[in-house]
Order: sequence, then C-alpha cells, then structure tokens
Amino acid sequence: MSRISKRERFFIAAWLECYGSVTVVQRKFREKFGRHAQLPCAETIHRIHKKAAETGDLDDEPRSGRRRSSEDISRVKEDVKEEPQMSIRVRARRLDLSRSNMQRILRNDLKLYPYRPRLLQELSEEDFAHRMTFCEEMIDFLDNDADVLNRLVFTDEAHFHLSGEVNRHNLRYYAEENPNVILTQPLHSPRVTVWAGVWAGGFLGPVFFDETVTGSRYLEMLNDVILPLLEQIVEFNESRLIWQQDGAPPHWFRPARLWLDQHFGQRWIGRNGPTAWPARSPDLTACDYWLWGHLKHLVYQSQPESIDELKEKIRGAFQAITDDQRLSAIGDFNRRIRLCLQRNGGHVEY
Repeated sequence: MSRISKRERFFIAAWLECYGSVTVVQRKFREKFGRHAQLPCAETIHRIHKKAAETGDLDDEPRSGRRRSSEDISRVKEDVKEEPQMSIRVRARRLDLSRSNMQRILRNDLKLYPYRPRLLQELSEEDFAHRMTFCEEMIDFLDNDADVLNRLVFTDEAHFHLSGEVNRHNLRYYAEENPNVILTQPLHSPRVTVWAGVWAGGFLGPVFFDETVTGSRYLEMLNDVILPLLEQIVEFNESRLIWQQDGAPPHWFRPARLWLDQHFGQRWIGRNGPTAWPARSPDLTACDYWLWGHLKHLVYQSQPESIDELKEKIRGAFQAITDDQRLSAIGDFNRRIRLCLQRNGGHVEY
C-alpha cells in the first residue's frame, strides 16, 4: 500500500491503544481519512503501535525496491483505457509490474479508483417528470424549513440472503469518476426480509419478516411494533414527524394508507400520498442509497451459517452505525434532490 503519513500513524497508534481492536482502527481510519483511503492491514497496525509504544517514534521505515517510472505510468494508463475492468493482480502480471507498484500507479499517479457496479431500475419517460416534481416539492420544504431533514423518517425493506449479496466483490471498474456501471442479475437463495426506518433521531427497527411482506403483515407491523416506538418520539407526539415509504405493493395496501392518514395526516410521502413518491427512485431514499449497502458490508464480513445467525449479525450491524454516519447519510438527501433536478430527473449515483 502507499506510504502512511506520520499523522495517520499517530491516529493508528492512538486508536489501537484506546480500543484494542484492529477492526475499530480500520473503521475509524476510513471515517477520518475518507472512503478512498487504503486501509492499513492488521500487521501494519500492530507494527506501528508497537514501535510507538516502545520507542515513541512514528517515522516510517526506509524502503527499497524498484521505483515506478514515467514509462510504467504511461503503459498502465493506456492499458486501463483499453480494459478498465481488469483486476490489479492480472494487470500487474500482464505489464510485468509488482502488485504494490500497480496499486501506487493507479491510485497515486493516475488518481483512479475502483468502483463497484450498482443495481438500478431503468427510468421510463414519465418517471423523469415525476422525479423532478418530487424534488421541487422537497426543495421548497427544505428552503422554507431547514428542520425538515431532522423530522423525516426514511423507511424501506430489504432482503438479506444467507449466501450473501450479489457477488460484486471482484468486479471493479477503474476510473477518475464513478462510471455508473449497472448490473441487473438478482440473487435467489434463503433469505430474511428486514424492515427499518432511519431518521436524525436514530432507527426504527430492525423488524424481520420470515415470510413474504404482504399488505396485512405490513399493517400489523405498523400497529403492533412501530406505533409503540413512535409514541416514544417527541416529534411524533407533536405531529411534526414526516414518514417516507416507496410504492411497494404492501405500502399501497389501502388500510395501511389509512393508518398513515390517521397517524401522520398530510405528513407522509408515498405512492399517491399527500406528497407523491416517484417510482424507481432508490437513489433518493437514505435506506437505499446508504443504509442497506452499509449494513450488508458489515454483515457479510464473515458468512453467516443460519438465518438466526444472519439476524443476529444484522442487529449487531445496526448497533455499529455511528450517529455521524447516520446524520451524514440523511443530510445527503438535500444534495441528491438538487442534483436530480439538475439532471432533469435522472438518477443520482450511489
């Protein structure tokens, strides 16, 4: 990996001393230095901590080995243009370079980053207009009341498969900016459906469905599980909380919509709701553009062996999310609706 700065070494040593966990150090490193920061491995973290503890020295050790040349950089640049989806290992072997030099050239010299393909539904012609209308309404709300984001509850369901996510781990596309490569293959395997709500004040749920989520089951959850949680929230009792849901069939169930009318009045967003939710817009709800992907990254660090273990890992992943992460994701909604409007209703990249 690229050299770790003295400042980064200081934080690594301090974090390991404080928390005693390599995983926590890596998570805090990513939070502080950005998602493109290359994480130090466990060996490096322990070596830095040991040297700091024993000598108080945070300087890096001198390195030897072949330096990358301008010719190497040019060869890699041309090769990426021809085949941007090739792995580092294969490309390094193909160009007779070490893997570490290949990583440095891609990241440090060419400023290229690996992007995973994303899953999106294709927009129809009328979707663009509906998305623009929604974004205009929400921008008006936010411009007139900046506190709206603190009272907006994003809700959704997601499937967690026992065998893991669609396997995109080894699929990378190297580019200076996200090329928005799209995959459309679903994964069929034993799974559990998870419902959750996320807002500035925390989470609602998770709630697990072992069977298909129907309208009646969704309504039962709202009555028996969610309403008692909402009644503990000041903003709900003061009739200020705003509910968001997409247009999935269970949400369209008439008794469920009547339930929202009863408890939220005009303060809910959904299919044909007081504020209409635009179809095929996962890029505009924090559950889809952040929460589910982040949770699955945490859950599938190791493979669960049973549905019960999968549920336990999901609960643990929710607890591992920090307030800063949650608030940052919710705040990103403001940027997304404005960018969607600039793109005439087009999708916003994840």
